[in-house]
Amino acid sequence: MAAIAALIAAGASTLISVAGAAAQMRQGRQMMNRAMDAMRDMSMPDLENVYKDIAISTAAQDLQREELARSAATATDIASKAGARGVVGSMQDILEFQTKGIQSIAAQLEEKRTRRDELIAADEARIREVRERRMEMDKMALSNLYATGYAEKMQGLGGLAGATAAFTSAAPSLFEGFGGGQKKTTGGQ
Repeated sequence: MAAIAALIAAGASTLISVAGAAAQMRQGRQMMNRAMDAMRDMSMPDLENVYKDIAISTAAQDLQREELARSAATATDIASKAGARGVVGSMQDILEFQTKGIQSIAAQLEEKRTRRDELIAADEARIREVRERRMEMDKMALSNLYATGYAEKMQGLGGLAGATAAFTSAAPSLFEGFGGGQKKTTGGQ
């Protein structure tokens, strides 16, 4: 009777250990699968360039153009009062003044465009860096989840092997009570 009870207890203990190890292995596989699914589905949210849609203000240059046109008109009016010689003599200076003014306005606008383009490029670089950093952090987190799942699965496998080894090493002594360890004697001895 004691041998049967010991055998049942050993079998129950082994089954519990095997069930726990199997559950641990299943949990580890699930963690690994979640990590792999998340890595496959990984995407980054869109980041907006804050400088991309900024308009270049031309109000100051528009005022300069208007002032330039008024100055040229005034200079032409003054020259016309001096007669034909006054108009012919000052026209070269008026045109030169107007050309320099237009070039100055164009240079100011180009400087604004260049500055905006530099800001856009710098923000694009920042956005790319943030995306790469986020992607690396997400990959590391998912890799850690995968590694934890793998370790959990391996612990479960080790528990399964340990439970099996414990039962097989205890089995011979448990079966001795059933006559497996007794010698048979023959008739006169």
